[in-house]
Amino acid sequence: ALSETSLTVGAGLAVPAAQSELLPVSEVFKFAIVSFKVNDWNLFGVVDHTP
Repeated sequence: ALSETSLTVGAGLAVPAAQSELLPVSEVFKFAIVSFKVNDWNLFGVVDHTP
């Protein structure tokens, strides 16, 4: 699924960077968000308008 792939890739970027302490995790996620041009925040469960 697209969502699974995107989340897996995002985690793949975040974990090594966090472990190496080269970037704060927040910066890594901002980079990932910009890189993938994520416009659907539902993908990450940030916005949920479900009744």
